Amino acid sequence: MLKGVLIGAVSGAVFSGVSGYVGEAIAHAGVAGGVGPPTAGGTLAGQVGGGIAGGATAGATSSGMYGSDVGLGALYGGIMGGLGSFGAPNFAPFGDSAAGTTGNRLFNSSLTGGTLGTAYAGITGENVWQGSARGAIAWGLGEAANMGIGHGLGYMMSGAGPKYSNGAFYYYSKEQVPFTIGGAIIGDEDYILGYNIVNGQLDYNHTVDQHERAHFAQQTALSVSYIPVHVISQGIGGLTGLFTGAGFLNGTHRYNVFERW
Repeated sequence: MLKGVLIGAVSGAVFSGVSGYVGEAIAHAGVAGGVGPPTAGGTLAGQVGGGIAGGATAGATSSGMYGSDVGLGALYGGIMGGLGSFGAPNFAPFGDSAAGTTGNRLFNSSLTGGTLGTAYAGITGENVWQGSARGAIAWGLGEAANMGIGHGLGYMMSGAGPKYSNGAFYYYSKEQVPFTIGGAIIGDEDYILGYNIVNGQLDYNHTVDQHERAHFAQQTALSVSYIPVHVISQGIGGLTGLFTGAGFLNGTHRYNVFERW
């Protein structure tokens, strides 16, 4: 597990750095040449190009540290990075009611898993349809587990049912620092409605609610692995905070990749 954490930390840092650098370069070139529609990250070409470059580099790095085929690692990482650059799907075929939102979450997670399963099966020469089905089922069940955990914790901590608003379920627990799992945002209502805090400073452009909702896409992408991966990242961030003088609690957000949204 420690080896996996080390490889993930190194390749994740490499992915982030290369993706940002290459994406920015391609985006600027695209804007200058009038290529590609503008996106939040510059241009579509920059967004996808950065994802492919970062994923390929991270895949090669991980493979090299594992002692496996660097070329295949770069190929796998490049494909997954390119797919991941589009972000997690956020379709709403079942409407915006509480029941519809639950169906939408399962649908988007299954779609994500099906896409990843298809890509992996195609790369490895397996049956594409079987790979797609396995991925869809695994990610759908993972999201169902996330929702079950989120609603279970929310009810235990608040002692009441959720309040639904605009695609999210809220469990208000007095003086609880807000956190999110499975579409459920759990915490003190005043904290949730307040401004977000970044590196100890109030961010007047974003609320805590907006920050917590950003975790929804992470859960869709990671499915059942969201909780353990996030916990590990929190721990690494907290330890980094201790070494840098920021403190463990501040470090869990300041140096945790899942909280930098």
